[in-house]
Amino acid sequence: MILLDYLKKTKIDRRVRNFRTNSECKRWNEIRSVMVIFESNVEEQNDDVQQLIYGLQEEGKRVSACMFVDVKVSPTMSRDNFVVLDRKSVGMLGKYSSDSAKTVILNEQYDLVIDLTTHLIYPLMHFMLDVKALMRCGKVKEELAVSPYDMQIEMKRPDFGEDVEAMERYNERVEIYNQIVKYLKMIK
Repeated sequence: MILLDYLKKTKIDRRVRNFRTNSECKRWNEIRSVMVIFESNVEEQNDDVQQLIYGLQEEGKRVSACMFVDVKVSPTMSRDNFVVLDRKSVGMLGKYSSDSAKTVILNEQYDLVIDLTTHLIYPLMHFMLDVKALMRCGKVKEELAVSPYDMQIEMKRPDFGEDVEAMERYNERVEIYNQIVKYLKMIK
């Protein structure tokens, strides 16, 4: 297992180092299409991400999403604008083999990709590198020596001390999203 992890890490490091983007920074009101990438829990309860997607749609953005769930087969099916990756659709080295993911990559172009993952998830990183996009944003991945993002957020989890209620309310994915949107709205 350690050798397999080493091979996955080596492959993704090489891809990220050789990755070249044709980034084009757009102002928030110029962005028309967004791809949201996120990891799901096993129960696939992603109300926070659904709310973010609805908010983007209310702003007039065309939104697609790619979700990875670490189970053998996900009960959620892929749809036109929603790609589901599970262990069955991922090869040994972490590269996805999903037909729906390949269709999105071949047929779609996005103004913005927002990666809401808090750590390196191999299938989602491969997907993010393959999708056609003008700009890619996400949280710094400590596991990577080089960043694949055009704009990256460096965040540390706040120290809540004894405030258990504040700690339970904190949602790192929502914070990543809020920081990305905040900086994109500041671009003049």
